[in-house]
Amino acid sequence: MAKSLKDRLFELNNLNLSREDKTQYLAKALKDKSNILLANVARIIAREDIKDLETELIASFERLLNNALKTDPSCAAKTAILEALISLDSQEHELYLKAIKYIQLEPVFGGKEDTAVKLRVLAAQGLIKSNYYGVVNELAALLADKEIQARAAAIWALSNCNSLAAVPLLRYKAMLGDNSSRVLSACFDSLLLLEPNDSLAFVADFLDNKSIMTAETAALSLGQARHEASLGYLKNSLEKAIDKDFQKTIITAIAILRNEPAIDYLFEVIENQEIYADEAIIALKSFGDKDILDRLEQIQ
Repeated sequence: MAKSLKDRLFELNNLNLSREDKTQYLAKALKDKSNILLANVARIIAREDIKDLETELIASFERLLNNALKTDPSCAAKTAILEALISLDSQEHELYLKAIKYIQLEPVFGGKEDTAVKLRVLAAQGLIKSNYYGVVNELAALLADKEIQARAAAIWALSNCNSLAAVPLLRYKAMLGDNSSRVLSACFDSLLLLEPNDSLAFVADFLDNKSIMTAETAALSLGQARHEASLGYLKNSLEKAIDKDFQKTIITAIAILRNEPAIDYLFEVIENQEIYADEAIIALKSFGDKDILDRLEQIQ
């Protein structure tokens, strides 16, 4: 009588074998039809750093691409296998290139859902880690992915690929815009990290963007960058801002700078009883600093 999946999983997770015997056992297990078991096998291989099974992992991944909705729903096994290959420092570029373009649409209530998003994200990481020569071209395509997580991952990968093309691509993406603050934030943050001096004015230009979401994202990125010159851009934008929510965001961004000029400016806002003074008080209190709290008490 064939063992149930539950029994096979229990056996898999309670192996008491020598390294050689365990490797042979796992190699055989990688031919199993259950994607749940395959995912567990891949995680064990990664955890125990069994590099001898790289070829078997690749073969299992390729097999799961056939009739994928049936053999690997939710991409559970393919995702675990790709994670294992990256962990093992695999240089299998062809597999990463397949994965970064792979889409698996599965039926959900009201339509279909792409369950391969994480797979594309991992593929980008794999191409970066393995120093693939054409990685920038692949990441440029991923920047246009329909899924937010994939676009954000492309930006992360570009910021880590050590390519001269990264900054121009990130600038282009920023100018194209995005309907996700997460993606824009990743873009602005990466630019300010890669080229802080040259990117400061570029990101600050977005403070005047017609989209409040874009302007707020730029403000917060300037604050998080904690560049000395950020305060000037944020102050100038605050003086022109009409939208109350945007004013609040700029005050928050100034507070995030956490340097003496920024703190002094927030106190100045309070002392001059500016219309956004209440927001400045809240921002300063969030520091939880005794000296700042004492100073607040003296002027209130």
